[in-house]
Order: sequence, then structure tokens, then C-alpha cells
Amino acid sequence: MAGEQRHRPGLEGMASTGRKHAYESLEEMRLLVALDLLRASEVLSQPFRLGFEHAGGQA
Repeated sequence: MAGEQRHRPGLEGMASTGRKHAYESLEEMRLLVALDLLRASEVLSQPFRLGFEHAGGQA
């Protein structure tokens, strides 16, 4: 369909995190709503760096 917008960016407020989270599509928005219903404690945007410590040091 000509002129159809594929990306629908926006912000979704989540009661479980107490913050607004960005989304780029309706599917991502629906996922945020579902995570809020499941009381997700955290939602991270991509890209992000995940660091952790282990017996050999840090990764």
C-alpha cells in the first residue's frame, strides 16, 4: 500500500517500572504493555552493554 508507514515510534508509560519506554513499532508497544501486565521490574533499550563479574574477573 503506497504511503503506508511501517515505523510507529512513540513512548509507552509503564506502571511497573515507573518510566516511559521508547518503541519503534506497534508490536514493540504491545510487548511493553504485556510486560507491564506481568510487572516487569526493568526494560532496557537496545543497544546496551551488559557487564558482570565472575570468578576470573569481569566480562
